[in-house]
Amino acid sequence: MREYKWTAVGLIAAFTLWAVTVSLDLDLFETFASCLQQYESIEADEVISPVVIFNIFLLIDLIRRNQSSRVEIEKCRVYRSTLKAMNHILNNFLQKMLLFKLAAEETKGFDPEVLKRYDTIIDEAKAQIDALECIAKPDEKTILDTIGDPL
Repeated sequence: MREYKWTAVGLIAAFTLWAVTVSLDLDLFETFASCLQQYESIEADEVISPVVIFNIFLLIDLIRRNQSSRVEIEKCRVYRSTLKAMNHILNNFLQKMLLFKLAAEETKGFDPEVLKRYDTIIDEAKAQIDALECIAKPDEKTILDTIGDPL
């Protein structure tokens, strides 16, 4: 119903206007025509048609821009939700990898350089995930620049 709020308002306004004109026996078109007749000297009746046509196309343009804006907003919402889900999945993965690191640290003879490299890789991955989550304008170039992809 929210999508058709203004349609419902227009229907109620049209029905109210119709009920008033019928109950008061008004002829709005003749009243409008007589008003135009009063301003015949300034040729107001010749200006109305172009103004009405312009306003119709202006309204169509505004509706299309509004729709396109809504689509972009929805794309951003989907992007943010996807990033949050990806962040959750990767953080779970990183936590599980830490368990493997603890096991490796307890294993005798394990190379400490490998553990240092492992920490570096984990820190880089965390930094890239956090950078992706902070992107304000989700487009391909911004995303690739954020993660440092040379493409």
